[in-house]
Amino acid sequence: FARRHVQFARARSQASCTFPSVNSLFTARAPGLFYDPATRPGIPPEMPTLAEHLAARGYRTAAVSASPIVRKTPSRFNPRGGFGAGFETFDEHCQWMPATCVSDRALDVLRAPADGPRFTYLHYMDPHDPYRARATVRGMFAGVYDGPHDFIGKGDPNPIQGMIRDGTVDEVISAADLQYLKDRYDEEIRVVDFEIGRLFEHLETPDADGRRAIDRTLVIVTSDHGEAFLEHGTIKHCYGVRDEETRVPLILAMPSLVRAPQTIEPYVQVADIMPTVLDALGFGDAVPSASIGTSLLPLLRDPEQAAASVRYAFSAMSVHRSVSDAQHTLLYDLSRQHYTLIDHRRAVPAAIAPDEARRPYRRLEGAMAHWLAVNDEEGASAATERADEIEEELRALGYLG
Repeated sequence: FARRHVQFARARSQASCTFPSVNSLFTARAPGLFYDPATRPGIPPEMPTLAEHLAARGYRTAAVSASPIVRKTPSRFNPRGGFGAGFETFDEHCQWMPATCVSDRALDVLRAPADGPRFTYLHYMDPHDPYRARATVRGMFAGVYDGPHDFIGKGDPNPIQGMIRDGTVDEVISAADLQYLKDRYDEEIRVVDFEIGRLFEHLETPDADGRRAIDRTLVIVTSDHGEAFLEHGTIKHCYGVRDEETRVPLILAMPSLVRAPQTIEPYVQVADIMPTVLDALGFGDAVPSASIGTSLLPLLRDPEQAAASVRYAFSAMSVHRSVSDAQHTLLYDLSRQHYTLIDHRRAVPAAIAPDEARRPYRRLEGAMAHWLAVNDEEGASAATERADEIEEELRALGYLG
């Protein structure tokens, strides 16, 4: 599907945790705006969502979510709900259930007669710990675990967090252990790939009149975060802003709107999705002035602009901030006020020495300073305190294991 449509080679989520990443996806606003204890992890009512914008313009809106966070009503992991604004129906039946459940219920929505245009949001949970893919793909990548840790054999990375905290992880967890967890994770990705394929098949199958739904449908596939396997000292997600936690897939199918297939190299953000959808549907004037995202249509329609474009993608999680362009990522630790510049042009992306980095560092540092001034009003000590508070809250709820 990606090869036949538009792929973005470098896309970033705005955070490495479902909350507040999906908040930014729904609103195109900066993640730091969603940390108010009175509303988190939901979306404050004064921030209109994509569903609200489309519902106000005559779209029938529906969501099917397996996420315990992205919900309309409260759950163990989300005591407030708060993600249902603008959705006519918000199906929570599939919480923590396999991707088959989401696709089955999504197909019910897509096959139902429509009395107008539709917007449907689907949230799959399978690529998530513990890594336990359904029986039909189990063993496709992972094989049999013969190591010393029962929890690894069960696809559970959570005990590794304690080892990170007490400094023993390098002595206890081997490369083979990590590879086994990655293989189990890949099996879950394979399940979602198959289940999303069922939706594509439905959209591409001609009806009795020979018409295909895909020809009048805008399809976007992305993720709210990545997954770390100790590449830089973290496991799972919700901790940092490096590639393993924030670089995500982004695939767009926009028949009749943009040239395809094509691959876009400049960095883009998940926060660009809402402005892109509104622009594609003719509602570009509805994009909030405070949006941190921009429509991707100009990038898609002009290959020369795509090649020459200088775009920045920002992420924020805990005390960590990042800004990326096509060649570099600048990492900033608020608590230590420390910068690290990563060069993506190297075979193995790595930090580079200051004498090599003067020009890109100054450019990205300026972009970071502007971002912090506009979207990150708290000082370093307040941001550190808030990050600790939210981490403890998520841990108490059981979300961080």
